[in-house]
Amino acid sequence: MHKLIHAERNIECAGCSRLFVTESAMLLHLEAGTCGSGTDRNDVIRLGQQCYQSGEYWSVTPGYNFQCPTCHNDFRLMSSLVQHVESDMCDENLDYDAPLRDFLEYVWSSLR
Repeated sequence: MHKLIHAERNIECAGCSRLFVTESAMLLHLEAGTCGSGTDRNDVIRLGQQCYQSGEYWSVTPGYNFQCPTCHNDFRLMSSLVQHVESDMCDENLDYDAPLRDFLEYVWSSLR
């Protein structure tokens, strides 16, 4: 965790161009409604549903919106799912061909 505090902020928010250390931090910023774009948690959930890859990460468990495509853990927030993937808790990744990378690209294109 200490290393993240001093890491370079090179993840740009799709809504306001603010820079973040991780993809999950950028998503949390959007979900919290603190982005100048006005995007909030409901918007991120809606974008999650609209993305063509949603079948890979959408949860059918009541009370949860998202599920890890690899280990099938459920998450209420997309930022939590992405943080899970960033932490190496399972073998899922954010590589160019991964469903969650496609979601992040979809967020970027939708908010720009």
